[in-house]
Amino acid sequence: MDHEKNIFEGKAEMLLHYLYPELDEVWRAKYRGSFYRNYSPDIKWVDFNEKRVELSRDGMLKLLPQGLLNGEYDLKGEDVHGKEESMKNRIKILEDAFMPFNSYYFKYGLKVERETSQWLEQKLEYVLNEVYGVDYTAITNRYVREMATILPYVCGHKGELSYIYRLLEAVIGLPVIAYRSNYSLSESALSTLPKVTFVVVYFGLSPKNYANLDAELEPLSQFISEWLMPFELYCDIEVKETVKKSPYNILNYNMHTI
Repeated sequence: MDHEKNIFEGKAEMLLHYLYPELDEVWRAKYRGSFYRNYSPDIKWVDFNEKRVELSRDGMLKLLPQGLLNGEYDLKGEDVHGKEESMKNRIKILEDAFMPFNSYYFKYGLKVERETSQWLEQKLEYVLNEVYGVDYTAITNRYVREMATILPYVCGHKGELSYIYRLLEAVIGLPVIAYRSNYSLSESALSTLPKVTFVVVYFGLSPKNYANLDAELEPLSQFISEWLMPFELYCDIEVKETVKKSPYNILNYNMHTI
């Protein structure tokens, strides 16, 4: 499953704090016009090397009277093109002059974003520890950490298999197929338990990457079994490699997709 990812669609402070948390004091911000959130991204342009960002917002320059930017006859009479270029140059000089002020307020917004994130993280750790008995600080597996982060919001969907496999797709970032079968400890068992297997489909997977991914998904499988699966349902996560861009060729005979 391909997901379109545009990091500029989020709030600028949130994105830059997440991507570069150590750079909140060095960004230079230039505000480039009205900010209509439903129509344009917050970040118009960003230079990560120069630590410069242009935002779709109105800055300090917007507070100036229009007469300071251009006169009544600037675009009338002869040489309109030359007058337009002169007006653009004046506006550029003013934008550069107000950049330190805009940057100051933008850095302050980054500081607020950082402190808010810290408060929310502390709140999350407290809720997971006190309510669910999960020590978030002790989790080292990246998939389990992400799943634990959203546990308070998704635990109400326990047993909803179609919801869980879509959730796994989002957390793992790869296509996932769920199918139901039966499980027993031995082939000669007289009775079996219901089983659900979540198959993570990876195109062009090397043996080394398979081993690494399989090892990373084992703690996630245990976490899913504990928090999102009914106790009578056995759960497993498998990694399958296929060279075709259709994941449905990996299913075995007599198994039912969810």
